[in-house]
Amino acid sequence: MFSLDKVTIPADSAFDLERAMELANLISVAYNEYEVWDSDDNLQTKDSLPKIITGSRAFVELHANQIEKFQTQNKSYNHLDQFWKQKPDKLETYERIHSFGFPQWWWADLFKLDSLLELFRSDIRDIIDNLTDLVTTEQIFGFIARSANHPRRIFVVFRGTREAAEWFNNFRPKPAVFLKDESLGEVRNGFNLIYTSERENFNLDNLLAPRIFPPIKETIAQFFETELKDDSEVFITGHSLGAGLATLAALHIHKIAEGKNINSSIQLYTIASPRVGDETFARYFDNFEKIKSFRIINSEDLIQSIPLPSTQVVDDETFNSMTKSKKRRFEFLRNFLKRITGGQSEKHYQHVGIPITFTKQTGTIAGNHNLTETYRKALDNL
Repeated sequence: MFSLDKVTIPADSAFDLERAMELANLISVAYNEYEVWDSDDNLQTKDSLPKIITGSRAFVELHANQIEKFQTQNKSYNHLDQFWKQKPDKLETYERIHSFGFPQWWWADLFKLDSLLELFRSDIRDIIDNLTDLVTTEQIFGFIARSANHPRRIFVVFRGTREAAEWFNNFRPKPAVFLKDESLGEVRNGFNLIYTSERENFNLDNLLAPRIFPPIKETIAQFFETELKDDSEVFITGHSLGAGLATLAALHIHKIAEGKNINSSIQLYTIASPRVGDETFARYFDNFEKIKSFRIINSEDLIQSIPLPSTQVVDDETFNSMTKSKKRRFEFLRNFLKRITGGQSEKHYQHVGIPITFTKQTGTIAGNHNLTETYRKALDNL
């Protein structure tokens, strides 16, 4: 039966609903791993993450208080197995190949009075350690995994926003040239920063705390340069901020395949994705022979509607119909905005992928954007 709060799949779109649910469940795994990782400083090492990931091709109820914690003695845990096994015929297992991480910078916390007092009450020998904890924390963002049953099937998964520094990056629309290749267009600098770890200013990350994980771009490049084959199936996914990172990764992997002159299947399924890049960037996703791209969106979700596609209000037809005096005033205002924004007022952003839509109003911005209560349930119509 048709329901507005379930996804509507366009005819002949090649959208795979069961695959979309599988990918949404893997994003849930990435979120859950972050929650456990973030709660226990003793486990924040590369080796503490489980080698086997358990997922499902069907919807399974998850609750925060049911998430299994790391077992601190042997640095391992059985990841949600008892909950996925509610539907054992839909159970999937994956081998973790790499995990993604990014160091967060906490300038707002650094300049809080309580934080400064805590810092300088410490023994002088501990100040550097406290400063490290206060200013930068490396957080896991997702993983690359391989299907246990289909070794040529690879999954690239990114969680969405959790940290304050990540929210700051979400609202940094100033563009950057992607992979330093102008032919690929410009993308939002906040996404580009996390994906590439490139900073405009002096970088103290390695001085304060050596990185556990290499930059996401480097991890993607090193793995796919060697592992990508003609018979590879690559599924890339993410929610919210993670959807932006997934979109960057999809084009990056496509360019690697192009450079190797191979025809791997590359499929992008994003959930609640904001606009990531300009028209030049989006053009790479128009051709399904390069990247099969789907964008799952709730029409009531504010996050998927940012940044604005354009801030230019008046089109050519309206402008040409103005009187000369109105044209002069309008040109003055447009040039003024262009100058004070450094040209950003004339930048355009565009969504990518075939839209797979539904409508659910929960009454809150967070609720309309929620992965499980809104998006995963919208996919649960198998």
